[in-house]
Amino acid sequence: GFDLKMFIEEGNLFTQATGQPKIQLFPESESKFFMKIVVAQLEFVPDTEGTVNKVIHTQGQIMECKRIK
Repeated sequence: GFDLKMFIEEGNLFTQATGQPKIQLFPESESKFFMKIVVAQLEFVPDTEGTVNKVIHTQGQIMECKRIK
């Protein structure tokens, strides 16, 4: 499987994919972030109540990642 872990460390937002090192995310807008190490973007998608339950991961292909925790 492919999991993306999101976490804050020392005030910075990071992501870590299964079997990969952590990568810092940089804001492009309120809901869109990009990575400087690789050409990839993440978009946090809120539901109608404002809760983010999925992330759109774009890196050559578009992958929808659903929140599991």
